[in-house]
Amino acid sequence: MTDSGKCAFVLGIELVDGPDGSVTMCQRRYVDDILKRFAIIESYRFGIGY
Repeated sequence: MTDSGKCAFVLGIELVDGPDGSVTMCQRRYVDDILKRFAIIESYRFGIGY
């Protein structure tokens, strides 16, 4: 086993290190991939007016 450095992604989930030493799991990239796959990304970019 070797140390490959800081881990950024595991099974498609982004790992974000917090300033207090915590680790947060973020699925933002997964959501972006789904939006692109189903061509929703164009409607996602526009805000909804109130």
